[in-house]
Amino acid sequence: MTPGGLRTRSVSDDRLAEPKSMSRMPRRATNQPHSRLIALDGSPAAERVIEHVEAIARAFGSTVTLVRASVSAETILAETAETSPGQMGPVIDPTPIVETDRAVAVEYLDGIAARLRAHNLTVNTEHPEGPAAAEIVGRANALGVSLIAMTTHGRSGLGRVIFGSVADSVLRHAKCPVLLVRVRDGESKTSRND
Repeated sequence: MTPGGLRTRSVSDDRLAEPKSMSRMPRRATNQPHSRLIALDGSPAAERVIEHVEAIARAFGSTVTLVRASVSAETILAETAETSPGQMGPVIDPTPIVETDRAVAVEYLDGIAARLRAHNLTVNTEHPEGPAAAEIVGRANALGVSLIAMTTHGRSGLGRVIFGSVADSVLRHAKCPVLLVRVRDGESKTSRND
């Protein structure tokens, strides 16, 4: 009883706990911004996705990580090792090719990062060596990003079989949502035929 004669009742802590179905749901920190990964390949068409992620990053205070996979020494050696069945190709030192590709990737990503930073966004860059799809998914998992964004040429059927699809592979293997922006061959950042 309280001084005014009212009865009070205490509720035990276990009654205040969330229902079991709610406790299994993943929680997100409310004050922590989500991070976004933009997969780029160095082409103007790939940059078409940047404006979309920029808008999302501004709205949610997100960190943006720009990723461009560089060619690996293993890939170069594998592609040059056999010229035709049973014949070995010339031995090539992949180091200058790898270093040049890495330098191009760094310069490219730094340029885009500077443009985004000028718009008050927090931007990181990464240039892992290896197959693009595997590196994009691997970096997204390692960083715990909440969104991967990239462009796709939207090839289907024989075109996808012949050329493969980095976007398709990322979409199938990513643990987070993937934003795909379709671009057509010949489209650039300034000419849009949507």
